Amino acid sequence: MQRFSGNHPISIDEKNRIVIPSRWRTLLGEEVTIQLSQKGCLSIYPQATYDALFEKINARAESDMLSRRELEYLSQYTEEYQAVDRSGRLLIPNDVKGYFAFEGELLLTGTIDKLELWRKEDHTRFYASERDFIMESRDKR
Repeated sequence: MQRFSGNHPISIDEKNRIVIPSRWRTLLGEEVTIQLSQKGCLSIYPQATYDALFEKINARAESDMLSRRELEYLSQYTEEYQAVDRSGRLLIPNDVKGYFAFEGELLLTGTIDKLELWRKEDHTRFYASERDFIMESRDKR
């Protein structure tokens, strides 16, 4: 299984586009879904990966209220079928951009099955707390 990994400093141009690093373009594909993540970043899924995730949650949603709420959240803060152009540029739609602050340094990170677009300071803060949680959890095993 191919996967996204690593970090890459990134900028957004005056037309609200980012350039996907060449090492991730083939894996990402030509169409993506951009979603406001509950972690405080933008998630960028290959379209096929997002479609599979949606179907998995949708299958549970009829009988599970939490899955139904998750599906509703995904639908409200998501822009599907966004094109990555031949130069690797991806437009961040205004609907999604309005929920994410693009000031300061930005970081594009690979997180196994998707990319995440972070403000660098938010990424540092979030993953410091994640690291602490993982270390504490390991100590309890």
